[in-house]
Amino acid sequence: MIPQGQELELGQQSFAEVKKAEKISNDPAMNARVQRVGTRIATAVGDQLPNAKWEFVVFESKDVNAFALPGGKVGVYTGLLNLAESDSELAIVMGHEIGHVIARHGAERMSEAMVIAGVGALACRGG
Repeated sequence: MIPQGQELELGQQSFAEVKKAEKISNDPAMNARVQRVGTRIATAVGDQLPNAKWEFVVFESKDVNAFALPGGKVGVYTGLLNLAESDSELAIVMGHEIGHVIARHGAERMSEAMVIAGVGALACRGG
């Protein structure tokens, strides 16, 4: 139910908000590592994520996590970088998150929420 163009816009807006709210790491080694791994994944993804404007950002946080948003926006937390011993381990997590975007899981969840809201509205009206 969510057009891909709208999904890309939402991804860009959300990523801009996260970059304002979270502290971005200036660590050159961590940033280089995420760029290196991210670029390889983006190349492998190819046209499976059309119109992606890839951006890989490292956020200062002890969270052992990463996330990806529509449009090729990827965030990696320093907690994950400190734990992942190799680029391969980092790539597994980043690739997993990017896989959710390729499968459009976010759009699927938004569509489900819209359907549930619609059914709820009908129920409230007695329809």
